[in-house]
Amino acid sequence: MNSTMIHQAMFGLLLASIAVALFLPFAGCKEETSTTITGASSTSSSLIDPSIKPLVLYTYPADRAVGPFPSLYAPGANQSNPFFYVQFNKLMAERSYLPPCYECLGFDYPVAFEARAGEPSTILYFDIYRPYSYHRSRYEVGRVYTFLLDSNVQDVNGNRLSRPYAFSFTPEPYFRVTSTTPANGGMFQNANAYFEMIFNSVVDSTILSHVQISPNVAGQWTRDHDSLGFLFTPSTYFRPSTDYTIGIDGGASDLYGHSVNVPYTTRVSTMPMKVQSADVLPYSERLNGAAMSSFISITFSFPVDSLSVPAAITITPATPITLVGGQMARFFATNDFAPSTDYHVSISTGLRAFDGTHLSAPYAFSFRTDRFRFLFGTYDVYGRIEMFFSGRINMSSLQAAFSITPQLSGYFTGDDSPATSQNGAEYWFNPSPPLQRGVLYKVRLDANLTSIGGFQLAQPDSFQFGF
Repeated sequence: MNSTMIHQAMFGLLLASIAVALFLPFAGCKEETSTTITGASSTSSSLIDPSIKPLVLYTYPADRAVGPFPSLYAPGANQSNPFFYVQFNKLMAERSYLPPCYECLGFDYPVAFEARAGEPSTILYFDIYRPYSYHRSRYEVGRVYTFLLDSNVQDVNGNRLSRPYAFSFTPEPYFRVTSTTPANGGMFQNANAYFEMIFNSVVDSTILSHVQISPNVAGQWTRDHDSLGFLFTPSTYFRPSTDYTIGIDGGASDLYGHSVNVPYTTRVSTMPMKVQSADVLPYSERLNGAAMSSFISITFSFPVDSLSVPAAITITPATPITLVGGQMARFFATNDFAPSTDYHVSISTGLRAFDGTHLSAPYAFSFRTDRFRFLFGTYDVYGRIEMFFSGRINMSSLQAAFSITPQLSGYFTGDDSPATSQNGAEYWFNPSPPLQRGVLYKVRLDANLTSIGGFQLAQPDSFQFGF
């Protein structure tokens, strides 16, 4: 890096480095509160002065400090955090890779630690890996770790540490929960969401006898996260608007016999019974509004009691509907919605969740239907003439309204299910004999074509295609 780039980066990074260094030492560790960082005492020119050798001003954790350290690496939520960081009196090279360190005390295997890449800074953040594998290492419970920064660490001028620097700390003094999903005070996002609990040491199924969920929920615990945690999947559902407490008593221990220092409790809540989305399907750019054959799908935060749905839904103007079973409220107009009409749908609090909990608040939405019209026509891979409409049609009227040149005999088929295609209601003319190559076909649809609700086509229409 040339001197111009160093000067450009230096002023902003100096302030940032000082701010970080002043804040992080007070992350909750009594052993470190007596340390004072005086990064401002170094003049800006001294940070890049080639005649000044780099020195370690401060480490986090400090020498002989005892954790846990909330801002540093731990399995779970903090697994992307650095393992430790070091502040120097100089702007340091953006990356310093230290060869496998056989003298780093505390690990059962050789490790390599590497500073994270970035702009030159007075602070280097280090990660610890198994050499050549890039699998992150993990701090064991109760161990003291010692790290040696040797002459491989250098500043932006190429100067190396004048003497090695060693420091020790105890990152995980006791067995503990490091992370839960959702976090303490968080919320389950749906009725069958999972709950994950991660520890700082390997566990097995014996720990589950020390775990309680209140109110009780049936489900299954499975080990995950490289045996550092367990995942709970409910076999029923969490209940709406309920606070759940997950606790671990003092008898819990890891695979090596380390017991939790204090009982652990986390609280997670569920959302109320509410509407999460209301969709009028299908949506297509070919439609000017909703299709008359639209399918209404209303999704709730919890599965519904299907018996409570009919009385809770009101449609204006009044329209007979057909309900489709399932955990959502899904329905379509029995004889399609009327064309060019504004509809208002309301859902009352009489609608109930699977456990009898009522909808927390009324919900309403509106939509407008397209006119009854032909959308487009083509042929498909089976040699059928394919036609799409904004609503389901009366098949007998299609036979009378359809004509083709050159003339062909054949029969009609269609899918009378609502919203089966993103392009509207779909029908086919099955020609006999088959369509001929090189022939231009012209199809006309007369205005006497009617929908299943008795509405006439808005206007005659036609299309042509070459097969």
